[in-house]
Amino acid sequence: MLGTADARLWSDKTGKLVFEAELFAFNDEQVVLRRKDGQLGMYEIKDLSEVDQRFLKSQEALKQSQQTLQGKQVWKTKSGFEVVGRAVDYDQRDIQLSVRRGKLFVNDRLYDNMPDAYKVILQRTMAAQGQLDQPTDMDLQGWIERQGAKPLVMRVQGVLLEQSDGEEYLVPFSLFADQDAKLLKAGWEEWVGAPQDDSLRSDEAFRLQSTAAALQSQQQMANEIARANMAFNAVNAGLFSYWEVTMYPQAGNPSAPGWVIMPGRNSEDAKRSAMRQYPGFVPGAVRKVSR
Repeated sequence: MLGTADARLWSDKTGKLVFEAELFAFNDEQVVLRRKDGQLGMYEIKDLSEVDQRFLKSQEALKQSQQTLQGKQVWKTKSGFEVVGRAVDYDQRDIQLSVRRGKLFVNDRLYDNMPDAYKVILQRTMAAQGQLDQPTDMDLQGWIERQGAKPLVMRVQGVLLEQSDGEEYLVPFSLFADQDAKLLKAGWEEWVGAPQDDSLRSDEAFRLQSTAAALQSQQQMANEIARANMAFNAVNAGLFSYWEVTMYPQAGNPSAPGWVIMPGRNSEDAKRSAMRQYPGFVPGAVRKVSR
């Protein structure tokens, strides 16, 4: 929860939207804030006030963000073993296993020289894809003896975990504990659907990094990090108020939940406007945010 020393007031460019929150992390374009209710939201920095943008350029803000994102991360898997590494991005790639002179190579890298943690990940990935009965050294040795010279290619989708030495290893979503996998996978559909959009992929990687940091800091995360849409048209303050409407994706919609700012005479009016503007979503909690 927010501590009084860390919380500050944030506002949009118009000054009409003001809310209290704690800085969680930021990059060049996005900032993740933790609000008084404990919810995390991702905002575009360009939509914030000049005062807030100046604050995000300060050493104080940079230090706080680095402390959040660069902490040690230890991940539990479905089977209970732990993997150490900082979640930095999504990836999908082909992993080729080949046997040469009785030795196993993984993408031309000798298996015996790999870190023990990655050996465990590889064995469990092979078991999940039906190549091993059990993820053990004995079963792997049996597979090597049976495989011969024919290489095996496995398509793997998951999270890149960065080690302390800078090495990165791809851990499949299927290996993470269920709740962690659900939250870590929140931006996957957007990431994989934008192969030519480096900006969007960068946004999703940052949301992943922030989600991972929140999960590792013992925070109870029931929902994904919401995207906050603060780009709204000016309205007559005498007739309308601004309302923040939480929007949840309907079944079959892979998008993340979000907060949108809508004008309205009351909360129900704002909900109806949000439903018209954002098909495929259903409104949740609503709160008044204008002065």
